[in-house]
Amino acid sequence: MSSAPTTGATNAPAYDELAWAERGGGAFLNEQRIHVSEIASLEDASVSIGNFKSLTRPPHWSQLGELFGRVDRVRGYGDFVHYHLLARGSVEVVIESDINILDIAALVVLVREAGGTFTDLSGAAVGLGTTSVLATNGAVHASLLAALAR
Repeated sequence: MSSAPTTGATNAPAYDELAWAERGGGAFLNEQRIHVSEIASLEDASVSIGNFKSLTRPPHWSQLGELFGRVDRVRGYGDFVHYHLLARGSVEVVIESDINILDIAALVVLVREAGGTFTDLSGAAVGLGTTSVLATNGAVHASLLAALAR
């Protein structure tokens, strides 16, 4: 992101979760420093998928079906929740489409400061025109990009 956020915060009172991060200062959830998982194989990875309406059209749907068959589990936590789970090491991958920058701006810095990687589904940097997300623990990012490009 050319003007990437340097701080980000999400507050979820219903979950009793306050997450925040500052570039260079780490990521935190309820006063505890958090970090993404170290899982490095797709076969052991958990995926959370959000709004993916545009991904149901060919050729993406078959790529997702193949990917989902390879990973350990797929869930749909959605909204900010799956980014909190990724940043604290409870899932390894978040895939979303049909989003805009306002949906994810605060979460970009949170995931990155927790040690993760945050791009769009083609691997491009996040920017004002971003409409899709591939956020990972970093260790599985390249494998996912390859799987989605098939």
